[in-house]
Amino acid sequence: MKDGKWLSVKQLFVAVNRIAKDQHPDKLSSPVLDILLHNLTSFDDTNSFAVYGGKKRAPCSTLDKFMLIPCLNYLAFPKSSLKHNTPRFFERFLRTIIVQANDVLEMNEKDLTKALITDLQLRKNFAFSPMVRIENHLLEFLWCDNKSKSLTKAVTDILLDCGHYDKKRLNPWSQLWVSEKGWPVFQSLYQTQFDCWDKFIDKLQCCVHDFAAISSKLLKGFQTTEFREL
Repeated sequence: MKDGKWLSVKQLFVAVNRIAKDQHPDKLSSPVLDILLHNLTSFDDTNSFAVYGGKKRAPCSTLDKFMLIPCLNYLAFPKSSLKHNTPRFFERFLRTIIVQANDVLEMNEKDLTKALITDLQLRKNFAFSPMVRIENHLLEFLWCDNKSKSLTKAVTDILLDCGHYDKKRLNPWSQLWVSEKGWPVFQSLYQTQFDCWDKFIDKLQCCVHDFAAISSKLLKGFQTTEFREL
């Protein structure tokens, strides 16, 4: 914070991303942790915190809120005070993420993919358990990627690189296929390009520890009326 002004979402994300590469949040000094936590909650638009005394809160776009997810997850490591003090605030805050087609058209895709990679890499720490599963909100953006599919392609390439996460623990693919929107997103991407489906499935098998549950979802998808009518 400088001259009474908080960091912007992107500035806070860059700061947390850099710190997370070298420092476990349990090791952060109290002053640094307090500044980061207060900056995070300065974006609260749910009126959950009275500490701002009516001050105007920083405006947040849909993408901004998505970028705050890895910040929250980093600061909510087991011993963090955030784990105990603000989960209800962030649950309400995230419910205000309502993605529309214009959000996807107007946003910077690199900002979204950077946030995704940061969140996935946090999972390599076995003490880490995300307060928020970023995959659930990721699907909302992919669902609205209606035209070029460039965002869906970029995200899929990231998720098919298991170097970004531990495939046996907190695997993003497991969460993605639980959602009813998982299959439609990839059906929309590949449609009847069966060579692309083959490559996708081959890579996907290398990214998960147990492919059986996902394969059943794929089989059901291929048998749907919507797919057969493509």
